[in-house]
Amino acid sequence: MQGTAEIRFTHPDDFREWVRQHKRREMVEKLMTEREAISRYVADGDYIAYDFSSLTARNPDVFLVHVHQADAFGNARIFGTNLFALEAAMASRKVIVSAEEIVDPLEFRKDPLATTIPYFLVDAVVHLPFGAYPAGVQARYELDLEHIDKVSAIQAEDQMQAYLAEYDHPLWKDLSGDAQGAGHGGMDYIEDYRLIKCMREGLPTDMNVYDAAALSAVVHLSEQSVARKSGPVDFPDFTRGLWRTHPPLGILRA
Repeated sequence: MQGTAEIRFTHPDDFREWVRQHKRREMVEKLMTEREAISRYVADGDYIAYDFSSLTARNPDVFLVHVHQADAFGNARIFGTNLFALEAAMASRKVIVSAEEIVDPLEFRKDPLATTIPYFLVDAVVHLPFGAYPAGVQARYELDLEHIDKVSAIQAEDQMQAYLAEYDHPLWKDLSGDAQGAGHGGMDYIEDYRLIKCMREGLPTDMNVYDAAALSAVVHLSEQSVARKSGPVDFPDFTRGLWRTHPPLGILRA
């Protein structure tokens, strides 16, 4: 970790007061993509922390933490040993949680003492299976020491760009040139390309009718939430639980 940070608070209770004043207690959905989370909550010059084990007391702008489970509201669980997740979340201005698994909020109500980080400390939730890789997640997957050595050897920007290019998604490699200038960083072009390709070739589309219903429902549910003064609204499961067993899309090419 490189950079400097301002020591803004001299006593832990000072920052607890800041959390009470600035963190919303309403249970609103925070699930989004990793690009959305970074664009909303990370700014140039922010002090970003993901490991507090070697730091003296300080208050980062952003804390990135990967967990076993989270719900859409931001409640998060880490199973097994963790050294500082709650303390780091309480000490940071913004908290982005990435999770191996997104679970129903009722799971947290069944066992509230298993909650590692409560929802009101969290600003964004990203569903990111294998998000800790090449590090490991207890009882999920082990460290990839060879890959960690490869990442640790990166010392310059050109090395980082070469690394990113090597592991970029094949579909993005194929279409990123044509997608330049399109909306949402090029993803609008890629989604339209894939839809037209599937229709021309008689293939199942990448997004099905249940995805379309979920995307469209956001408008109506948001209207209900506003009418309740930003109160929580249950999001319907149009698949009736079948999303849990639906096969993943896989890695696609153009």
